[in-house]
Amino acid sequence: MHVATIDYNDPHAPAEFAASMHATGFGVVVGHPLAATGLPRQIHEEWARFFATDAKRKYTSSGSQGGFFPLPAGEGPDAPKLDRKEFFQVMRDGSYPEEVPDSALRYFDEAERLAATLLGWLGDAVPTAVARRFAMPLPRMLEGSVNTTLRIQRYLPATGEETPDSLRGLSHTDLNLITVLPAPRVPGLQVRDSAGEWHDVPCDAGAFVINAGEMLEQLTGGHYRATEHRVRFPEGGDGGRSRFSMPMFLHPAGGVRLNEQYTAASFLRKRIEDLRRMGWRPAPGGQADDDRATGTGADGVSLPTPT
Repeated sequence: MHVATIDYNDPHAPAEFAASMHATGFGVVVGHPLAATGLPRQIHEEWARFFATDAKRKYTSSGSQGGFFPLPAGEGPDAPKLDRKEFFQVMRDGSYPEEVPDSALRYFDEAERLAATLLGWLGDAVPTAVARRFAMPLPRMLEGSVNTTLRIQRYLPATGEETPDSLRGLSHTDLNLITVLPAPRVPGLQVRDSAGEWHDVPCDAGAFVINAGEMLEQLTGGHYRATEHRVRFPEGGDGGRSRFSMPMFLHPAGGVRLNEQYTAASFLRKRIEDLRRMGWRPAPGGQADDDRATGTGADGVSLPTPT
């Protein structure tokens, strides 16, 4: 499996990006003006300082989708199903810590614009039969969404007791439309091919990793598929450091019709119910790959506080 790296400024970028997303569910974009702003690095540094303080606990979520979510307890039978991380979910109308500059809020708007451009590329590239499925152009589906979420998260360092198959982020698919992720400084993101083999996703400095979610798969009848991915501990000692990442999960407005069966809101409800029937305790924002039962995922949909 080859996840393509696409230069945003190349005239062939839209077609190459769509081809990679069709083949793998992932694409890596470099050269976008957002990378030159330095905002991802700035946010990383600001929030690393915030996570190092107890001030974060003032914002612990008590049932809302936004706010701080601490590391889940590591005891009990559910412990192997949990990612070892803490995170803060930033939403357009959610809480924001007074201890942190507004860089993440400015990034929120810029990343949403990038997502709209990329969705336009994807919509332009689909076959006519797929395009007829769309109730409106893909970028317009983002308008008025209240579920789009920027998650700033810190994976804990390795403890030294990990086995070769230990994971930082367990295998999952994203449930939203598309996800925009500035390449983390510490590698480890992998995608699974149809034969079950895992492949590293390019994560060069300044790159943006984009992947399809289940809602895009529903919209396109499988032309763009939500692909299983995970985060492994890197080789070479970097596992001893915290791993920061800031995925942004782009959702359509709830009333957008994905297909004859679901609106965005009804599909979201269904998948949440599926997970709860399975007994998962997913971190807010995520869903597990129920077919492979490899653990709780942690990316892609805003959920209430886990039960």
